[in-house]
Amino acid sequence: MATLGQISALLVVIFSILLAYGAAKPPDSGQPYMLVCSFFAVFVAISALIIWECCLYPGVYSPLRDLPKPPGNTLMSSQFHERLREPVGQPFREWINNIPNDGIIRYLDVMNIERLVVTKPKALAEVLVHKSYEFIKPRSSSSGIGRMFGIGLLLAEGEEHKIQRRHLSPAFARQRIQDFYPLFWTKSKYLIDALIVDSCHAPDEPEKSIDMCEWMSRATLDIISVAGIGQEFNSIQDPDSGIYQTYQKLFKPGYTTRLMGQMGFIIPGWALRNIPIARKGTIGYTIKLVKRICRSAVQRAKSNPSAASCRGSSLLSIVLASGGFTDEGLVDQLMIFLVAGHEPTASALSWCIAMLCKHPEIQAKLRAEIRSGLPNPRTTIYSIAANEFDTLPYLNAVCNETLRLFPPAPLTVRVATKDTTLLDHFIPKGTHVYIPPWAVNVSLELWGEDALEWNPERWIGDMRSNNSGGATSDYAFLTFLQGERRCIGEGFARGEMKVLLAALISTFEMDFAEGGWSGGVKNGMTAKPKDLMVRLKVVDEGWK
Repeated sequence: MATLGQISALLVVIFSILLAYGAAKPPDSGQPYMLVCSFFAVFVAISALIIWECCLYPGVYSPLRDLPKPPGNTLMSSQFHERLREPVGQPFREWINNIPNDGIIRYLDVMNIERLVVTKPKALAEVLVHKSYEFIKPRSSSSGIGRMFGIGLLLAEGEEHKIQRRHLSPAFARQRIQDFYPLFWTKSKYLIDALIVDSCHAPDEPEKSIDMCEWMSRATLDIISVAGIGQEFNSIQDPDSGIYQTYQKLFKPGYTTRLMGQMGFIIPGWALRNIPIARKGTIGYTIKLVKRICRSAVQRAKSNPSAASCRGSSLLSIVLASGGFTDEGLVDQLMIFLVAGHEPTASALSWCIAMLCKHPEIQAKLRAEIRSGLPNPRTTIYSIAANEFDTLPYLNAVCNETLRLFPPAPLTVRVATKDTTLLDHFIPKGTHVYIPPWAVNVSLELWGEDALEWNPERWIGDMRSNNSGGATSDYAFLTFLQGERRCIGEGFARGEMKVLLAALISTFEMDFAEGGWSGGVKNGMTAKPKDLMVRLKVVDEGWK
């Protein structure tokens, strides 16, 4: 079904044609009367369309109208303002545990447009696996993301997605990821040294507080810059570096930007792009800067084709060797690498730190395990190997539990490309379907009564053998999605996260800054802890 914005735009075009036709007529042809009639006809048509789209169809005729819905979800009170006011995905967390449903919840968005939320394994399997190419990313969101980050694997659909994934998979093979562990370790040591300097204070000065979200972003950006494109950004040493500051501005959208993003589902993209807002300048500058960096990286990699066979070679070198992409296609992939390879992991690490500060007893237990299995990152002279982390089950548990409770991407959206079904419910073409990891990962039905609690112990003991955390379905853990669209960089992100966290916790005792932490969520490209200010104390006693 065409959106209200599209049909209204068509009616306006028709009216404009009638207006032009009337203006071209000679004065004695009765053009004023014709213009009045035309205007009245278009006004009546738009009014009738609004009544149909906003009232009659969703309330009386929609095949989805009888699906379970949130309280207050009426024709006079949609969920639009609640979703805009709350952190991304937060309302879904409440709905999934409080609204009885068979796997689908329906709610009304702006102008009463129907949206669906899939909540249970069977429905999730249909959208993500069995009908993954019948439910694609909406063009409105894809065009906006594509402008900023390129049309790479993240946005490709259908056969093109299969081809791209096939050419990219060798770069993310298990052995290739293990080759990056020495890089993760080296950058971890740089991070620790920089944090020690930054947290120092004179004896007569108060303890300094550190913005850990910022430091995690700097560290992960430095890792993906080398691993992804073979270039040093030096964000750890230089927080004022152009590329880091550019990304920081990009990842902090305000209320206006969020509103524009929601309106993109009903207003044509060309109209949104022509609305004058200051942020457009930031986005435009970012696109030019990142594309210039990526193009230069492609040219360097092409001049050294043998690099792909070297251990620890960049992802770019490996992908280039596949021969599956044009130069501009490689640029698109690199733009995605740089964003997806640092911001989500930085978010997950920030949540790890927040939870470990909140639970000092778990922080101490984790520190003891790490120190028993790994060398001191400040004194070791050799590069660490991936298998040295295999004997650290509690570190793995802390990372898994944080990724479960606080997935960096709270939700993703798909749109039906044709009339289809979900759980035998008829789904009209054009229906938007939300997949909410932020909610599914805390489903009481899937995870038990303590689903909303941060409890690494759920990943220890009997549950460790299948790494399920006690859940009975693979679709209970959606942080990296499932099926054809499962995150190709999952292994890279997990490895990077474990190494950085191990180095940090083994070196520092962490606590919230004076006044504590509010526990809020900061909206942005990913969901991060809000105002996470931390005090650091080096704990070297008895460890060489």
